[in-house]
Amino acid sequence: MGMMEATRAAFALLFSGDAGLWQIIWVSLKTSSIGLALATPLALLGGYALANSNFRGRRILIWLTQVALSIPTVLIGLLLYMMLTRQGPLGELQWLFSQPGIIAGQAIIALPVLLALTLAAVQAADPRLAETAITLGASRLRVMLTLLHEVRFGVMAAIINGFGRVAKRLVDLRRNVLSFYSSPEEAVKLFRHNEIAYVYGNYGMQQVKELRAAGADVGYVIPQEGALAWLDCWVVSAGRKNQKLAEAWIDYMLEKNVSQALTEKQGLANTLTPIAASAGNERILWLEPVENPVKRKILWDRIISGDNFDN
Repeated sequence: MGMMEATRAAFALLFSGDAGLWQIIWVSLKTSSIGLALATPLALLGGYALANSNFRGRRILIWLTQVALSIPTVLIGLLLYMMLTRQGPLGELQWLFSQPGIIAGQAIIALPVLLALTLAAVQAADPRLAETAITLGASRLRVMLTLLHEVRFGVMAAIINGFGRVAKRLVDLRRNVLSFYSSPEEAVKLFRHNEIAYVYGNYGMQQVKELRAAGADVGYVIPQEGALAWLDCWVVSAGRKNQKLAEAWIDYMLEKNVSQALTEKQGLANTLTPIAASAGNERILWLEPVENPVKRKILWDRIISGDNFDN
């Protein structure tokens, strides 16, 4: 499927009223909007205070605000992960890989740009506005609201840029991905010819075995939160011609020596003997089929073609 076909199919899916797709869109808009709504008041108050207050360390705070614009999103994500993981100080919140965690991350990403642009907008305002308001007897709150109203277009630009930074920074994470692969052999080739720090092991121990056979010094780690897995199953089809032969084949494949040979050749686990790297406490939480193969392919094609839009 080419880029145009994938785009056309995506729009068709969008306007077909697909409940799953619109749920994804709703969650994305909701988390981004809530994150921006949380960051905006803090940025407005902070930007106004920095622009109209004189205190020790003010220049350092302004400098830190400017520096925060260039903090890599990867670093923000890593720090947030360390805070929210089960062993982290905020692990009890159980926000890791949840919508509240996404909202917190987006608020943190948007805050620096909102703060910096609000600061710039307030500093560029005519100082006579605040002086006139004070002369007319306005309170500090009224002076702040009046000044922010006068620079509302700059503030709105800050909010729009903050929303854009949330989307752009998250999309930029894709730049850390060198390539996608469709077979263990292809992953070995990519690993040998590029400087790669991390490979998502779709093929598990089979992939580790091939990488090590190619001379790569690699390890295999399963996150504490779990990992994807699949089972290969033998079934007797409804149209079988020889029931006994089919059952004999299954029995043969389940013999210990055959299962062990498959493990040694492919690096995959079997149902009879545990692999050496097994911790002994793995368990299957659930097995689910692909909800919608067509939708999955459309979304995957959009991910792949996304690089082409940026070139």
